[in-house]
Amino acid sequence: SIDYYRSRYKDGSIDLIVLSGGTASFKNIDTYLSKEFKVKCMVADPFSHMDVSKVKGMTRAELRDLAPGAMVVLGLAL
Repeated sequence: SIDYYRSRYKDGSIDLIVLSGGTASFKNIDTYLSKEFKVKCMVADPFSHMDVSKVKGMTRAELRDLAPGAMVVLGLAL
């Protein structure tokens, strides 16, 4: 996809890649892809601007681990 974009939009640039889905949970995938494509990458966290203090049975860290895979579910819920 990146090669296609770069070949199609030669004057354009990619400033940020936001990773989502289950694969985004791979350890250090954002660091690896940043080095590979020379573009800043970050893992999506749809919970980052939500008050999750009342979520029972899960810690903030556990929610952060699930966050990339929860993008579609949260989008539909909102």
